[in-house]
Amino acid sequence: MPYYKKPTFWIITAAAIICLTVFILFSRNLKEDSSNPAASADDKKHSASFSAAIIEADEHSLLVEPVEGSAELSSSDRISIPIEYMPKYPTPKVGDIISIQYNGEIMESYPAQLGEIYDIRFIETDSGRLHYHNNWYNREGLTAETIEWLTWYNSLTEEEQLAVSHVPADLLELEGLANGSDMEAETKDAD
Repeated sequence: MPYYKKPTFWIITAAAIICLTVFILFSRNLKEDSSNPAASADDKKHSASFSAAIIEADEHSLLVEPVEGSAELSSSDRISIPIEYMPKYPTPKVGDIISIQYNGEIMESYPAQLGEIYDIRFIETDSGRLHYHNNWYNREGLTAETIEWLTWYNSLTEEEQLAVSHVPADLLELEGLANGSDMEAETKDAD
C-alpha cells in the first residue's frame, strides 16, 4: 500500500504543515516587533532625564537649554524638542523650566535632538509658578529651601518621585496636609 493512503502519513504531514505555519507566523511577528520599537516600561527604567529652560517656542518645536550642572549641557547648549511631546496645559512659553525624560540618546546635530522622548513635565512657568502634584504654587509663598526642593523633585522621573518621603513643611501646609488636617479629614469621613 502506498504511503499517501495510510492515515499516519496524513497525520504527520498535517502536523508538519501546522508546525511550519506556526514557525513562519512567529518569525514574522518578531520581525515586526523589532522594526517598530515602542517605549516599554523596561526602556523607561533605563532612561535619562534633565531639566531645561525654554528659550524659543513656535508651533512645531521648542528650543531648550539644559540647566547648569546637567550632563546634557556638556553635549549641547541647545536642544530641539518637537511640540507634540509637550503637555496641553499650560502653553509652553519662553522662560518655562521643563523636565524631559528620554532614552539617553542625543543626536549630533545643532541644535541637538533627542532619541526617543518618553515624558515632558513643567517644573516652573515663566510667571514664577512651580508645579507639585497637580497644583501650581507661586514662588512668593515658598521658602528658598522649598523652591530648591521643588526644582529637584520635578526633575525626577515619576518612579523616582514615588520614592521621595520628605516634603518641606510649607508645601505640606499649602497641600492641606500639615498640622493634622489630614487626620481631621479622615475622622470626618469615618463619622
